[in-house]
Amino acid sequence: MNSYCCCRLLSTRRKACGFTLVELLVVIAIIGALVGLLIPAVQASRESARRGQCANNLKQIGLALNAHETTYGAYPPGATLCSDTSKAWASIGVGQYIGCQGPNWNMFLLEQLDMGRSPANVNGTTEYSYYSEVVFMSETNGNGVDELEHGWDQQHDGASTKNIAAYICPSSDRRNPNMDYTDTGNDVEGPLKMSRGNYAACWGSQYYLNSTPDANGIFPHTPYDGLFGVTYIPGWNTTYNGQTTGTWKVCHTCGVRAASVKDGLSNTMACSEVCFINSQAEGRGSWPITMPGASSFMARTAPNAAGTDAGFHAFDHTFGCDTTIPPTDPMHCITDQKDGNIWAAARSRHPGGVNVVMADGAAGFVSNSVNMGIWQAMATINGEDVSQPRPF
Repeated sequence: MNSYCCCRLLSTRRKACGFTLVELLVVIAIIGALVGLLIPAVQASRESARRGQCANNLKQIGLALNAHETTYGAYPPGATLCSDTSKAWASIGVGQYIGCQGPNWNMFLLEQLDMGRSPANVNGTTEYSYYSEVVFMSETNGNGVDELEHGWDQQHDGASTKNIAAYICPSSDRRNPNMDYTDTGNDVEGPLKMSRGNYAACWGSQYYLNSTPDANGIFPHTPYDGLFGVTYIPGWNTTYNGQTTGTWKVCHTCGVRAASVKDGLSNTMACSEVCFINSQAEGRGSWPITMPGASSFMARTAPNAAGTDAGFHAFDHTFGCDTTIPPTDPMHCITDQKDGNIWAAARSRHPGGVNVVMADGAAGFVSNSVNMGIWQAMATINGEDVSQPRPF
């Protein structure tokens, strides 16, 4: 009898010390709920850190731009005219002025980012380097303009194919070098792959070209012009012994001067972000070329604009994009036009907006839903619209 009672008592105590199946499931559910709350918070924290690092990259670019302005008296040209259309750095559409362009603002800035010497006369020599592996031979025409005689062949395996850390946003898609945009046009050594990046200069509030050049290649100024654009360079079509000199034109002092920014440096956008897709047919994000969505963007549409309408939320309207990208993808674009009336929006992989840097070096985050009047006012240098408040 006593033995039976002891066994009953021991059995009861064992049951009291254990978990029932229902209790175990409840505990698992609570832990799962906590993990479900924690993971998004961790991801949001990581993205916040990446966004901050991206803004810091733009801040460094802004400082480099101002260092260039301090050194040479002007911001670097957005894209420079060249004289030999058969060896243009970038073929933008059709026509002599649109199609023949030399190095863009990125190449000028590598000197200020400590990535290599810029094309300036160094110690009286004729060797010029944008990057440690890129050497150009040139002669100076006496007006501060360097006439670069060699190009695509020496550019192979040079700056255009290298990763530039300062040009890469940590939130961006990972670059696959084997799937870089491939130019088969003028490179005598074979197809040239263009490196990817995530930062583009502001070309203003409308199109790639906001005006038509005159007979001398001068683009009349418009209220839509940004801090960067296609730049007229004195003597771009000069001849020597009956031949046009200089394949490319480089002029540090031919960009926009700070004094010309009538809206104020703190109210004028210098650069923002762009995205890329790993595809050999996709040129956007390729920082060595000047096409919209590559090293330039326009505030004609809102940040990360995606839609079939012709208004502020239209897809990019440019060439050099992969036509297989479906309309359900924000990177979808329209490619039925190859002239100066093309555009691409500022884009990022950050939720809700894009980072920007102003002409005075201040960086901040702009929402996709920004007032378009403010967004376009930020994109111009002399639109007389400084009364609009900056959105950050």
